[in-house]
Amino acid sequence: MLQGTYPHKSGVKQSRGSPILIGKGGEIMLSPLYDTAPTFLLFEATTNAGHALDGQSSLTKLTLEHVILEGVAWGLNHEDARETAVAVLESAAEAAATQPAHAQAAELEPLSTRVTFLDPPGTEMYESVKLWREWGVPFTDASARTVQSGGPFAGEVNEESLLSVMLAEGSRRPDLLLRVVDTDGATKISIPLTGVTATSGASTGWMRLHATTPAQLLTFELRDDKNGKNPKVNFAVGNVDGNDPADVLAEIELISSIDPADSFFIEMMTGAQMLKGGGLTTPSSLLTHYRPVAAGLVSLQASATMNLVMPDIMEMLLGQFARFESFVAIYGGKAHIGKWQEISMTIPEDATPEQIEAAKSEIRAVSRGEHSPVAIEQPTISLADRSFVLARPIVTSRVSFTPVDDAVIDALGPGGTVVVTPGADDSVITAAVAGWTPDTQIRDLPLNPEVP
Repeated sequence: MLQGTYPHKSGVKQSRGSPILIGKGGEIMLSPLYDTAPTFLLFEATTNAGHALDGQSSLTKLTLEHVILEGVAWGLNHEDARETAVAVLESAAEAAATQPAHAQAAELEPLSTRVTFLDPPGTEMYESVKLWREWGVPFTDASARTVQSGGPFAGEVNEESLLSVMLAEGSRRPDLLLRVVDTDGATKISIPLTGVTATSGASTGWMRLHATTPAQLLTFELRDDKNGKNPKVNFAVGNVDGNDPADVLAEIELISSIDPADSFFIEMMTGAQMLKGGGLTTPSSLLTHYRPVAAGLVSLQASATMNLVMPDIMEMLLGQFARFESFVAIYGGKAHIGKWQEISMTIPEDATPEQIEAAKSEIRAVSRGEHSPVAIEQPTISLADRSFVLARPIVTSRVSFTPVDDAVIDALGPGGTVVVTPGADDSVITAAVAGWTPDTQIRDLPLNPEVP
């Protein structure tokens, strides 16, 4: 049978090649199947194979030539029409195994579907499926076995594939409001909770309410197992990946002002109060990781021509974070000062006599401190799986050099190398170019640009 993915907006979806299951409120149903090949052929194959008359498919009455001619009539060339026709007729033949026992089977025999999840206990996916059973939390790509019988099937149809549960359309709820009040009763902050969804456990009926702050810095979750005692409320750090750093930074400044002695209220936008609590504390990671990244990206935006967005903080490496902080300091006006030991200067093998003499003059000038070679770079910074280029260049230069003997320089030829070492000051300085604008081109910069 030709089977594919039929577009739908909610429920459970199954991988291509297996019947699609969609669920609503815990009920699992069979969805019709269509593929992406020419519509007229698929409709013919699906409807005739799935609704046979007198136990025989009317599609078998079509010859290969008939289907080819039909394809040509719909605008296919003869070769494409033949390939499509063969595929459709072969699929129709395969569908014979799932012919109904009699013409009225679809009406008389209800469709039955059993689903067994295959991920073993202790795995992350097992816990995800458990959360769905208990609280209706969506999951993606769980290994499962489905057994379907009745309806158009003469016997049981077994399939193993990946199942995913998505939020149903009716799960959306109006926005809420998080209001924090200090010990004097004055409102300290008031922030919307958006993207509110309500789910219920597939096997328990327990209710879960989930929402986030506008920049997704915090998530709010309310769980009620319907025993009428102390619904559980949880606030956690959210995933800000892809969000505007300025928005994230503003939320951090707001939320970090919350004191454990404050009271909080979850309210509807109408002002009606849902619940009250206390003891909220600011997660330390907001100040140690989220804030430095958000503030750093905000400050670096002036040195970039692309829009900078927040990375997934939880996926960020320590080395990436350290390098990022170094660039934030450099672009903030604090030059980075390090040490160097030596640099090698080599004359190309194919250099002409004129180029060799020019190279020797350059080496003498560097050796005598008459000028210093600099490295000009537009750095690429990586945070988690995001990378961005800073268009404003940085310049790396050395302060002093030990003179190289003229005899050594005079002896240089094609492929010759001379090693230059530091003089009295072995500092190497990296700083951002001053006076840069987005229109500045690197080729327009002087050899020794002014650095702050």
